[in-house]
Amino acid sequence: MASGPQPKVATTPASASRANCTVAGTLTTAALSTPNNRTGWSLDLGVEIPVFDGFLTNAKVAEVRARIQQLKQQQLLLSNGLGLKLRSVFLQLQASEKSVQAGRDAASAGLR
Repeated sequence: MASGPQPKVATTPASASRANCTVAGTLTTAALSTPNNRTGWSLDLGVEIPVFDGFLTNAKVAEVRARIQQLKQQQLLLSNGLGLKLRSVFLQLQASEKSVQAGRDAASAGLR
């Protein structure tokens, strides 16, 4: 997982030992070891602090804002659609009531 804009710290430990070596019968001075430098150690420390993220943060904020707008529009469409559906059902109910009443009126007229 990427750390994003967080600073990174890394350490690298190392140890070394030296020995005298000869090349073609000659003692090389580049690797000349003495009792004081036969072994040694080192610790490397590195720090990385991001300064510029290539406008990634701005893009993420814009993406979230666009998603919020999209959800608001979907909510509006859903509520409008639900309102239209309720109105349609109500009008069908009224029409059915009128039809039932007309049937009752016709039935009572036929009985007279």
